[in-house]
Amino acid sequence: MYRVRIGDRHWVLDWALTSEVVGADGSSKPVRFDCIDLVEIDDHGLVTRKDTFVDLVQAQQALTAAAG
Repeated sequence: MYRVRIGDRHWVLDWALTSEVVGADGSSKPVRFDCIDLVEIDDHGLVTRKDTFVDLVQAQQALTAAAG
């Protein structure tokens, strides 16, 4: 997690997805790319909407590199 920004009726989470991809040969390769979550809340603090945005170019590069 990089940072969290909180507003009156929303919050934003700037974070990185990290995982491992297992190749055909059984080896694991790390994968990492940046994401942002935008969460809207109602007057009671309940989530009314959540959108996730992914750095698609970074994700494609990470997955391509992990695939070898």
